[in-house]
Amino acid sequence: MSFKNVCLTILRLQKQGFLENGNDLEVPDFQILKNKSREWFEKYIFPSFSLTVIKKIVLDTNYPVVFYMLCVGVLSTVISTFSQFESSMLEAPFLWKSGSYFQGLLTFFAASSILLTFKTLIKFSLLTLRTGRIYNVKLEVSPIAMFFKIDHEGSHLIDRLNERCLHHLTSATVFIPGSVILSTLPWFSDFSQQIFLIAIGLTLWDLNPFYKSEMSEFFKSIEPFDKNNPWFVVQGGHGSAFLNKHPLVNQIEYRKIYNFAWSAFTIMFTLKLTLESYPYFNYTLFSNKNWLDKSASVYILYFLGLFLVFGFYHLIHQILSKLGEWGSRLTRLFQALLKSVKKNKLDKGILHQQLTSIPVLSWFQEDVLNEIIDQSEVLMFKAGMIIFEEEDVADSLYVLTEGQVRIYKKIPGDHKKTKVQTLKPVSVFGESSLLEDQKRLAAAISKGQSTLVKIPSHVLKEYMRSETIAFDLDSFRTSILVDQFFHSAPIFSQMDQSAVQFLMSRGVVEEFVKSEVLFHQGDFAQDFYLIIRGSVQIVINGKKINTIPQGGFFGEIGVIASSPRTATIVCNPNSVFLKIDGDSLWEFLTQNIEVALMIEAVGEIRLREGLEHHSHWERDVA
Repeated sequence: MSFKNVCLTILRLQKQGFLENGNDLEVPDFQILKNKSREWFEKYIFPSFSLTVIKKIVLDTNYPVVFYMLCVGVLSTVISTFSQFESSMLEAPFLWKSGSYFQGLLTFFAASSILLTFKTLIKFSLLTLRTGRIYNVKLEVSPIAMFFKIDHEGSHLIDRLNERCLHHLTSATVFIPGSVILSTLPWFSDFSQQIFLIAIGLTLWDLNPFYKSEMSEFFKSIEPFDKNNPWFVVQGGHGSAFLNKHPLVNQIEYRKIYNFAWSAFTIMFTLKLTLESYPYFNYTLFSNKNWLDKSASVYILYFLGLFLVFGFYHLIHQILSKLGEWGSRLTRLFQALLKSVKKNKLDKGILHQQLTSIPVLSWFQEDVLNEIIDQSEVLMFKAGMIIFEEEDVADSLYVLTEGQVRIYKKIPGDHKKTKVQTLKPVSVFGESSLLEDQKRLAAAISKGQSTLVKIPSHVLKEYMRSETIAFDLDSFRTSILVDQFFHSAPIFSQMDQSAVQFLMSRGVVEEFVKSEVLFHQGDFAQDFYLIIRGSVQIVINGKKINTIPQGGFFGEIGVIASSPRTATIVCNPNSVFLKIDGDSLWEFLTQNIEVALMIEAVGEIRLREGLEHHSHWERDVA
């Protein structure tokens, strides 16, 4: 069972009072049930009631070609129908039928019920064709319709990104071809223009990216492929291979554009309908004596108002967010200007405090560390400035106290450089200077403005060789490597220091000079590995399928699932790993839920990819 689903189940049980010690449960930040505004909206503003008719349907079907044909057919019909849309359709009074809003409201309720049930029918067909699994078929009654509904659980079983996106887009826009079919029925034939507007309204709601819609599920589906998402950057999964072949723009930017466009269009569409119908609403409310018509007009105005408020709320939110970004940029610019006029030195007390926060340097006694600081140099680098080049003489150790530094290595047989990692404050690098007659193994370049403390290697060696220091150069160098990993790895860089200390205290550092097999496919799983330096190759059934680079991890599937190794792991030369035993890993996961969810998500992707390769191999052998 998914680790995330287990956590959410526990949270739901705690919320409903089933846990005796539920009040002692600390709710993590990803918990969505604490959003009181949505709960209030569903309870008082737009209440709905549902009855589960069928909990689960399992069919032995899988017809991806027919799935594609159905999606393309629906979307093609949507485009064709919209090509015939004219602005004059918005000029007619909305839901005014035979001089009565009551008849219009009845028609609206009936049309909405049929269109929403039609959507469910198409969604049922899509899930049947692609997964053969349908969950939670419900009969739902809401203020606008009574219809059959299918929740989003089944769509999560569609493992391919393009197919899942097609599923959500088709489900969101299926109201348009549904309105064409509905308009041919005798009861609705003279109301075809209004039915089309109802279909547009339902489509707009399902295209909203904010709340319980097909489009919000669409964005959730593509989140793992966002370049800024650490779940995706964590190396070696199906997603990273996808990005290497199909680079995507930053999801955050195009989602903001879509959010703004949807809010603006929704406001204009609803305002147009309301203003065109204003004389009819005014007549019904103040001149018409029929109380059914008056009630119906109020009911219709209520939902038009909800649409307007929803659109305005999110439009204002987008504008304020953008203003906040501009304010943050101006603040950062002002801070940068202030820093630029400061002298090229730091307060000794602040520098001492920053250095003692680094575990490897905190081992020095206070008086020794002060002497090292006195003999060190504080340097400031602008964006793109080279701190040192690969193959330079390694004569100094560096401590990054502010800004960021990128580490690059040359690709063998090529003049290009590849980025290995990005270091953040406060971290140590340049550990090769602790070895005798050693050259730099990589290049370091400042990312933005950065401040570094340059410690001459001969100063460190002098104090380490004294009787007051209880560790040797190799131990100190190893500690620096591990410290760098936890300051640069995407998943682990944001962890609390206590969690980092836990992994460092339980882990064992292993170095490999030559290429070597760490474990074989089918071996009993005992340990989890973090890649401190180098990289590893994933081999399934004798075929290399992927590479996990520095900053990643492996071995999580066997430990978490208590199963044999799903692949053979071969380390590349000059690799360093932090090996953590299974019991320590489980203790760590239970205390760090967010990291546990990320590791579990990557494990799911890798396991799915491994099963696909294994099934292909079985077919080839057969």
